[in-house]
Order: sequence, then C-alpha cells, then structure tokens
Amino acid sequence: MSPGGSSHVAVISGGTTGIGLATAFRLLRAGHRVAVFSHGEASVMAAGSALAEAFGPERSLTRKVDLREPAAINSFFGEVTRVLGAPGILVCNAGISPKSPDGPLHVADLTLEEWNDVLAVNLTGTMLCCRAALPAMKESGFGRVIFVGSLAGRTIPRIAGASYATSKAALSGLSRVLVSQYGSYGITSNVVAPGRILTPLTGSPAKQDQHRRARPYSGGAARCTGRRRRGDRVSGIGGCTVRQRSHHRCQWRRVRNELGLAASSTDRRGDRHDPGHSGLLTGRRALSAPRAYSA
Repeated sequence: MSPGGSSHVAVISGGTTGIGLATAFRLLRAGHRVAVFSHGEASVMAAGSALAEAFGPERSLTRKVDLREPAAINSFFGEVTRVLGAPGILVCNAGISPKSPDGPLHVADLTLEEWNDVLAVNLTGTMLCCRAALPAMKESGFGRVIFVGSLAGRTIPRIAGASYATSKAALSGLSRVLVSQYGSYGITSNVVAPGRILTPLTGSPAKQDQHRRARPYSGGAARCTGRRRRGDRVSGIGGCTVRQRSHHRCQWRRVRNELGLAASSTDRRGDRHDPGHSGLLTGRRALSAPRAYSA
C-alpha cells in the first residue's frame, strides 16, 4: 500500500505478458486497482483470467487495445475511469521490436513502414496514453508515470534494430517534458531501462546469443553484461524513487512502501529530493533493486 494506506488506479500498457503482467500482480498485491491492455487477444484473455482468479474480478480490468488507434486508447481510458476510477499511476510498457530471421535490419535496409509502425506503438502510443491520463492526475494533484525503456536506447545496441532503439531513446526526452510541465502538480516521471528480458518480444535465449555473436561489440562507451532476467525480476518498476543528475543518469535511492508514493524521499546522505523529478534507471542496478520489496 502507499503511505497512509491509500490506493490508486494503475494503467499498464502491454500489461498482459512479461514485465507488464508481473507489474500488474505487484500493484494488485499492494492494494491498488489495475487496468491492463495489449493488442493480443489470446494474452488478454489469459491475463484477465489470471488476475481475476488471484484478486477478484472487481479490482482489475483487461482489454484488447491497439496503441496505433487513438480513438481506442481514449475509449479504454474512459472505461477505466467509469469502472475503476481515474488513473493515478501509468506504466507505459508496451513495445514492438520486429526482426528478420537474421536479426535486426541495417538502417540502409529498413523500410519506412517498419520505422513508422514501431514508433507508432513504442513512442506515439506512449504519448497518447499520457495525454489520456494526465488531466485527471493534474486535477487530483498526484500522478506517477513510468516508461519502460531499454538499454538499447542508451548504449550501442547489439540485438535491437534502429527503430526500436530510437523509440526507446526518445522516451527519456518525453519524460523530461512531463517533469517540466507537470512536476509542480505532484506528478513524477521516470524511465526504467532494463537489459535483455526473457519475454516473447526478445525471442529465445539461443536466438539472442546467435545475433549477439554475429554483431560483435566495438564501442567503448558501454558494455553489455549478457545476463538475462525474467519479467518478474523487474516488475518493481513502479516502486522506484530516483534522483536527477546533470547528465540524467540516475541511481536507485530508496524504495518507499511498494510504490515510492511519498511526496519526497531521503537518500543515505540525507538529501531531500523534489517530488517532481525525472530519472533514468539503467542496467544491473535497476534489475536487481526490486528484490528489496518482493511480495
């Protein structure tokens, strides 16, 4: 539960598998109401049954929604408000990463259709969800917005393609804009950048290793550890409170009551943090931190 025992409505895009579904379970265990959606009918039905069985049908809402359809997004958020209440937490987790049998296409071979399709889901769809959720957050004076980015968006990508890496890198800019425009209304925004996760999106570990070996790393700015994590190991993304630094690389600070919903937090040196912050959580630190408050 959040401080004071209050609960909120959380919306999770791409919330029917992987990181999104694990996050839904975490938030429901913490006492919140959760609405999830994705574009896959089979995963929507399976997730809806699992959430209803575990927590009862009255605390969750599961729907099929395509992020490339603005009208469908607006309709979904309207239904969430009617059934569960206005959202106070938004987790933008949905994403697509198309690959050819030999791995991601080189930029010279990239089609405009693939580029536009990936950005429509990963970036524009995220913006549309924010546009639908922010008015109610602003009115209530509370909001938590979490974008699930990727290390591919801030290092030299070895598996992800150009469209995916670009879309994930752009989330940091959108997060900064939210801080600038909505931080004074009690709304925070954070980007979590996990590494490789074992989900249907990334494919089998053997296929990932095959693509990684075929594309040797030659840069000096970053290093891929090669470690993979399960979605449930990073499902604590809503529980982070981070501190902004000048170069926008933030470290984990304190995990506060499952969701970090306090107005401000204190790190180990006793510094006070502005609640309207933006942060970027990256690499192994971001992947290991949720163990501090696993259910």
